[in-house]
Parts: sequence; C-alpha cells; structure tokens
Amino acid sequence: GLLKTFSSKSGYGFILCDELRNQYGRDVYVHAAELPRTVCCGAELKFTIRNNAKGQPQAHDVSVVDTRQSDSNSVEALLDGLCSFEECNSGETCEDTQTIRVVTWNILAPAYATCAAFPDADPAALRWSRRSAQIKEVLGQVGADIVCLQEVETAVEPEELGLSLTKFGRLTSQRPGSRSDSCMVFWRLERFRLLRERLISYEDYLPPPPSSDNPDSCAADQRYRTGDCALIVELVNTSPHAAQHEKLVVATTHLAWGDKNEDVRIWQVTRLLHELAAFQCTNAIFCGDLNCVPTGEVYALLASHFQSAYDGTEDTLATTSNANSKGGVGFVETIDYCWVYKGGLDLCRRLKLPIKETLRTLLGGPPAPAAIPTLVSSGKWPSDHLPVGVDVSWPSGLMQ
Repeated sequence: GLLKTFSSKSGYGFILCDELRNQYGRDVYVHAAELPRTVCCGAELKFTIRNNAKGQPQAHDVSVVDTRQSDSNSVEALLDGLCSFEECNSGETCEDTQTIRVVTWNILAPAYATCAAFPDADPAALRWSRRSAQIKEVLGQVGADIVCLQEVETAVEPEELGLSLTKFGRLTSQRPGSRSDSCMVFWRLERFRLLRERLISYEDYLPPPPSSDNPDSCAADQRYRTGDCALIVELVNTSPHAAQHEKLVVATTHLAWGDKNEDVRIWQVTRLLHELAAFQCTNAIFCGDLNCVPTGEVYALLASHFQSAYDGTEDTLATTSNANSKGGVGFVETIDYCWVYKGGLDLCRRLKLPIKETLRTLLGGPPAPAAIPTLVSSGKWPSDHLPVGVDVSWPSGLMQ
C-alpha cells in the first residue's frame, strides 16, 4: 500500500491499500515505531496485518519498497512548455552578450507533501523518489548557472536534484525550530567563486519576548515566529574572459505564508534589504517564495528598489495553484519572484510562466468558475510551485 498520511507529532499514520479497504472499510493504521525515520507520504510499503481489539487493521513488519527505477519514468508525464525562456520587455538587447541564468524554485519539502495538505492528490504523486526525479529533469532543462531553492529537505543529496557538488558550490540556510527544510543556493563552479555569504533566520532579529502578563503582546510576538529564513551570497565571475570586479549578489528567501501576514512579510523583507545593503553591490538579485501577490505592500516595497522580471504581467500569470484553498474556491496567483536591482544587471530573458487559464488547460481542469486544479496533485508536476528565472548580463561601464 501507499503511506497516505503520517504525523511525527501524533506518532502514527495510515496506509492506503485498496484490497484491505474493501475488506475492512478503512485505511490501515501504522504506528511511527514501525516506519523508517525518513519515510514520506506516498511511499510504497510492504507490511503484515494484525487486528486490534476492535478488529481494525494495523500494520506491522513494515518495509519501504524501492520504487526509484519506476519513478524515474515519471519525467515523461511532466507538463510541456514550462521550461522555456522568452525575451523580457525591459528594452535591453543582450544579443552576443554573455548572460547569467538565475532560477528560483520552491520544490515542496517531503514533510509538507501530504494527503492532508493536498487531499485531491494521488498519494503516489507525492512520493519523494517520484518528485525528485521530475525536479532533476526540470532543473536540467532550465540549465541555470545559479539555482536558488526553498523548502529543500536539509538532508537531501544534491545529486538527487542533478546538482552534483563536483559541478556546483552550495550554501544552506536551515529554517529554525523543528523544521527539517532549508533555503539553498547552488552556483556553477566553472563560472563563479564564493566571496561572502550571510545566513539569516528572521527570528534572530525579534526583540526579547514580551511580558507574559500581556496576552496581546505575546500573541503578536508569536505571529512573527514563522520559521522562515534567507540566504545571501556574493559571487565573483571566474570565466576566462571576465572583466575584473564582475561580482553579483543573490538573496533568496521564504517569507511568511497567509493573507493576514503581510505586515510580517514587510518586516522580513525590510530586514533582508538591510542585510543586502551591507554588501554594497548594485549587481543584486532578490528572489524566492515571497508568498505575496502583485497588489500587496511587499510587492510595492520591492518595486521601489528592484525591477521584476515579469514587471506588469504578474497579475495575469501563476506560479502556484491549489484548488483546496479558500474553502474550495481555490488559489492561483504569482507569489514567487525574481527581482533585479535597478541600475545594476541588465534583464535579458525570463522563464516563461503560464497565464492562469493556460494552467487550467495544462492541468486538464474543468471550465471556470471551477477552481484551477492543484499543481502538484496532477502527478505532472513535482511541486505546488513553478520555477521562476531570469537571464541577466553584466552592465556596461565600471562594475560595482
């Protein structure tokens, strides 16, 4: 059967097995002690059955079936047209100019890829070995020089994602608390060398906990403890024909989620911009899963310093879709971004994003007003987010 749900906090989960569901009318209970520590939802399990005192099935002698070979075929199911680049509307011409490709992507950590979070998903579509094969294929197709990832399981082997440490440098910013995922930045060693880095956990910048006799103040403090982090790297171009001082700074982050947390995101972005300013480099890129819509205050704040690769079109595009959000009304918006500092690097091309109704068609969804299907639930895409990317070139004149 397939591991349908599992909570390490509760200490148990349930296995989906059609044969036993027909026999018992329920899924099979499995205790945490029976499962390997690193098991994820969607994993195919082999087990024996014993009934509890109520005659309900419980799994014992559980082992994980190795499905990596069959899961490697899942790349054939990937949606078409989501890994191509198009010209930006920036007015810049980059013909015959060496460019740098930067891609950012929330790849959905296994800990969050559950049937509870995505009830419309086939559990097999959430299996990590299946999704990692698809992620590797997508990253291979986009061919980025700098890869910024959010929600990466910290223990993941880079080779699983096609980012071998013999070819890529890597830095990791671990999310605080009990979370097992991180933000990571990879860069091609043949093109760049790391000069400086800054790892940021936003919670480190909170004031001391408020007095416990002020409940409102305590509640406000907890709102800012979202477990989010960021990472800044300064890289120098090591290509044979690179001019002296060809440096760039890349900041990537995962910001607080939720409609009511725009003030938290503003605080996080302000903090990250302060840290970014310390690098004193105008060749700067700010990217990641910002969890903000184009009409929000976070977007307006960033637009005062940076130019979005998709400037003026984000409200028609989508980087995520979830048919279960907002009570079934669904959520399909642009919340992932790639920003380039104004007056710095030149924008050339961008990863082509689908307009919302095109995404509906790609996912085989019903016509409006029905919700656009959940991206990851289709089994045709490995995450609930699409990657966002940009090709930039060094500006003419003196490099800073």
